[in-house]
Amino acid sequence: MVSIHLLLMLLVQAPEDETPTGPEVVARYVKAKGGEQRLRETTSYRLQLEIRVDGEKTTDSEILQTKGRHRTTHTLPDGSQLAHGTDGRTVWYTGPDLRSRQLDGEEKAEYLRHHSTLHESLEWKDHFPVIECKGRAEVDGRAAWEVHFTPEKGRPVRRYFDVESRLFVREIVTAADGTEAISTISDYRPIAGVLVPFKRVTSIRNHRTEYIIRQAEKNVDVPDSAFAAPKPREGQKSKP
Repeated sequence: MVSIHLLLMLLVQAPEDETPTGPEVVARYVKAKGGEQRLRETTSYRLQLEIRVDGEKTTDSEILQTKGRHRTTHTLPDGSQLAHGTDGRTVWYTGPDLRSRQLDGEEKAEYLRHHSTLHESLEWKDHFPVIECKGRAEVDGRAAWEVHFTPEKGRPVRRYFDVESRLFVREIVTAADGTEAISTISDYRPIAGVLVPFKRVTSIRNHRTEYIIRQAEKNVDVPDSAFAAPKPREGQKSKP
């Protein structure tokens, strides 16, 4: 006969074994990161990071982020820069020659889904009407919940959340040609009470790209002008 003590343990543990809904997995992630209140108290980020491709450092980068607005500036080994961003309405890209172009259509929508949100975990539902947990999977030998995020247009994104820590640990995005971009998210550290992943490794075919945060600040003063597309040099015209 099962003892009362063992029966109580089984009853307490049972909910953890049940498959949660997609929104429940996201809610657990929000709590694990520091909670909704602390996330909403964060109004901006400035991140300094380096990018390594196949083990070789390629760029130093700066990310500025506020709600609805984003800017990334990459400094290449020769000192030239390229940048991309959004002011919440337009999405732009500027190359090292300062020639700029604006993104539109699905390219623009995809950019906004990934870069216009300050706290993805709080705003995913704004971009993905359907969030479904498909059950357990394994990520680097650990149990994780596999959650599919389906936008109104475009392909679903698969995200994985560690069952024990409840943190977001992997993302798989499939391109139109079937190529998978597999990202592993790790090295979470607290920044003013909010956990931030300091490392992201993305593998596409046989190439591996590492994004490593070297410095992170929150609630920095970022002017609106930081998100406007840079003007081209004198004598140059922007690409349409």
